[in-house]
Amino acid sequence: AAHPNVTFDFRTLHYDEVARGLYGHEVDMALAYDAIHLPRIANFQIGSGELMMVFPRGEMGENAPDRIDLKELETRDYVGSGSTGPVSEIFSREVERRGLTIREPITSSTFYMSASLVRHGVGVAVVDEFTARSEITDLVEFRPLEPPLRFGVFCMHLEDRPLSQLAERFVATMAEVLAEQSGQAALEA
Repeated sequence: AAHPNVTFDFRTLHYDEVARGLYGHEVDMALAYDAIHLPRIANFQIGSGELMMVFPRGEMGENAPDRIDLKELETRDYVGSGSTGPVSEIFSREVERRGLTIREPITSSTFYMSASLVRHGVGVAVVDEFTARSEITDLVEFRPLEPPLRFGVFCMHLEDRPLSQLAERFVATMAEVLAEQSGQAALEA
């Protein structure tokens, strides 16, 4: 709204495509759930998030607990994200650490699709909190996990292609929005 004449191309890339997009000059910057530590890629944290369990309203009883133990996944159909990347790895490590056996009859390619399938009654899913918040309806609830599984949100660009002033303002706005969504103070960009 502050810059009505500015346009930009917004793309969703899987985590493993981000570096290729930056190196190939296909994108000027990337926002991702973890920093990519490769030569020539600069990164800085602009926020953080937490993994949430998304489930059909009433699935956890009338008064769902404030936090849901991952062990609950052993008794429900789980809609997996099938995606690779840092957030999926956080979840997978915790499942493995706890020795949980999860029934995963369906897998989708993104957290958004997993949450959408939950809305249609397919099962429960574990997604990032921003996806969970976007899916909340009278059909779906979400809760953070116990123990909490957190991740960082980072901005990345090529070191030799610094962000423009306009891009810096966009990133600062994103940091504010992320902080509002998660109830945290915005990180300085």
